[in-house]
Amino acid sequence: YFFICDIIFKGSSIGKKILSMQVTVYEEKEQPSVIKLFVRSLIKSICFYFPLIYFFALLNEDYQALHDKAAKTMVIDY
Repeated sequence: YFFICDIIFKGSSIGKKILSMQVTVYEEKEQPSVIKLFVRSLIKSICFYFPLIYFFALLNEDYQALHDKAAKTMVIDY
């Protein structure tokens, strides 16, 4: 779902569209490549089974979750 939505909606899922958010490349503010979106979605699907991993986002200054750190992406408001 997330991978397909990120491709179709150019870095957004349906929820991100409603909240005016999108995924961008970290520090470059451009649309991520399909490979980065795939890596992000793959790690996000693994993290789904271990919800405590999401607390990792509170430990870094940019509040990036593990899947965003791994794919070198971030979610921003637009």
